[in-house]
Amino acid sequence: CVAVDDFFHHAQGPARAVADFFRKEEAEPPLLFLVPTYAVLIIKGRSACISRQEQPSADRPAVWSAPKMYSPRALDGNFYSFVLVRQCLPFLKAAEESLERVTQAYLKYKLSGAQDDVLDALRRVCANATSFVDFLHYPDAGARSGTDIMRYLLPLEDLFDITQGVLCGMPGEERKTIEIGI
Repeated sequence: CVAVDDFFHHAQGPARAVADFFRKEEAEPPLLFLVPTYAVLIIKGRSACISRQEQPSADRPAVWSAPKMYSPRALDGNFYSFVLVRQCLPFLKAAEESLERVTQAYLKYKLSGAQDDVLDALRRVCANATSFVDFLHYPDAGARSGTDIMRYLLPLEDLFDITQGVLCGMPGEERKTIEIGI
């Protein structure tokens, strides 16, 4: 197994390195297992191609083999499995608790007559948390889509913003900087 951290880094360095390696070294693309929150695990010998189906062709006398893939190719060209992230019970619990906290915060501010910009920001965070929990509870054997990776990443915008030092769009939130006295 190989774990690739920061796979979804905005500069795309880790993702490009994986793609370049497998394009050169392997005949079939790897199946990338998502690991919370934005790393992937590659299991040696585990291809995104799960079987081959014999396809007769009118213009070819020989029978050729069409690959059956684990899922549709994602928009970024990769094949993803969400089975590990969906089975990580502490991660699921944390996501559910986060949804509960933000829902309570939204209701509290709404009842207090808070400004619309605060409510709008909390509504967005609630929508992201709800979407994320719904995605995590979706059965892994359910229908798969090439846009599933977007369904996973989009609700994480708040996490990405926080790691950059600010929850973008949240009124009253200042960018925190690290200051070192010399």
